[in-house]
Amino acid sequence: MMAHNNINIGDLVRFIEPTPDGPMKGSPGFVVGVDKEWYGARQAFKVLKPERGHCIAGSQSYHLAPTKDGIQDRITVLWPDVGDISYEVSSILEVISQ
Repeated sequence: MMAHNNINIGDLVRFIEPTPDGPMKGSPGFVVGVDKEWYGARQAFKVLKPERGHCIAGSQSYHLAPTKDGIQDRITVLWPDVGDISYEVSSILEVISQ
């Protein structure tokens, strides 16, 4: 499971990798809300060694495995440069205030 970024209300955040297009490109935003453990899953059923180009049959062996990103928080961010609010997952934001 991926660790949370420990983002709290009032933090100043930005995207880890700025979006190439869009209004929030590289600009900082204020966290106005945090919904803990809102999105994702800790584990999922996965097919062992699926064959390329074939359908996945119900008779194939499945196992439980951890997901790539785990459970993430939903962060409500106010972008003052744009005057807009958006919901973002915690894994794509970084805290830039101390």
